[in-house]
Amino acid sequence: MKTRKQLLKVRTFLSTIHLWLGLILALFLLIESLTGAILVFRNDIDHLLYPQLFSGHPGTLSYDAIKSTTLNAYPGYKIGYVRKQIQDNVYQVGISGEEELIVYIDAGTHSILGTMRTEESFTGLLTYIHDGVIINQLSISLTGHLVPELSNYIIGILALTLLALCLTGIYIWWPSFKKWILGFTIRWKRRSWYIRHYDLHKVVGVWTLPFLLMFSITALNFAFPKQIATIWYAITFSQPLAEPALVSAVPSKAARPLDSQTLKARAVAVTPGGVLTYMYIPADKQEIAIFGFSVPYDPRQGSAYDGQAFVYLDQYSGKVLMNSDPRAMTWSQTIYWDWFFPLHAGSFAGLPGRILTSIAGLAPAFLAVTGIFIWYLKRAPHWKRRRSQLAKRKESSSQKTFYWPANQKAAEKSLLTSQED
Repeated sequence: MKTRKQLLKVRTFLSTIHLWLGLILALFLLIESLTGAILVFRNDIDHLLYPQLFSGHPGTLSYDAIKSTTLNAYPGYKIGYVRKQIQDNVYQVGISGEEELIVYIDAGTHSILGTMRTEESFTGLLTYIHDGVIINQLSISLTGHLVPELSNYIIGILALTLLALCLTGIYIWWPSFKKWILGFTIRWKRRSWYIRHYDLHKVVGVWTLPFLLMFSITALNFAFPKQIATIWYAITFSQPLAEPALVSAVPSKAARPLDSQTLKARAVAVTPGGVLTYMYIPADKQEIAIFGFSVPYDPRQGSAYDGQAFVYLDQYSGKVLMNSDPRAMTWSQTIYWDWFFPLHAGSFAGLPGRILTSIAGLAPAFLAVTGIFIWYLKRAPHWKRRRSQLAKRKESSSQKTFYWPANQKAAEKSLLTSQED
């Protein structure tokens, strides 16, 4: 059993780690916290700021009709994905050519409602910052080339930092059984600003700890999915979802892929009751077709990325290569595939879940600010004493008369003469 002295050493060591991790990365955590808290309402903000892009009419369009409408307006461009949110009558089409654009098509009238570059929208810019895409852009501007996985590494480091701050913070906070109530108390009546900020930091940190752990672990999964998947399935004693090579087998050079309607029908057949929310028809010979569906219960609904069941098809044979329909997965696979993003984005419980997640998402920013204040208020008296000591030394040194060696004899002679007189 560890002695009190040993426990104090451990606490001091962890406090030092907690302090310097927080101080060094406070600005980055502040940015991630503020952008994340806003992006929880991305879908609502987009509808509020750009109502003309979502003023569609009820209807359904085939992939070929969407492709025809889009390429007639933007010849020379390539279609990437087609996305449709459940509550909207609008198809969002991602295209690339001279630039990358999102085209908004009315589902009822087949007309184009407008276009937008992702980074030009308010939430698009925040997403670029929050997801670290802006770091990739900066690396290209500074070095002339893209550093592979740079944004993932940066986000991963920040997620690890948040996780470390959570674990060290809970150890530092943990009160004795006799003083348990103090762990949840803010001493407002104390005159000390240090004590008030310390208590605020402590109480907010412990109450939002489940959310902070959730944010850090899910963010780690976005940065390092293979590693986190391995750990997740190991601790849940379960098998991962089989992920075969997601490429289409080309039968021959003359082989032609199945048309979009046939591929869609194959995907619909294996996802009964699903609402189509995503389509990707490949342009490359070895790519696969992807269809996304929203099936009950869809924790992604309202997040701007509706649909949690994805069907991956060989574009030539129509063979289902993988299906992430939660109704066909184990509980462990379902949590990993369908719940990590909704938990991070707050869409898992509708509007109440988003509000709660947004408030909790501000916690890292609050903890960063109060942490800096705690450090400053603790160090301020030391800095004040040091300045006072330096001022006294300077004052005492200015009152003394110093003689250079060259004038020493003249000074002594002058002193003797004055004594004789």
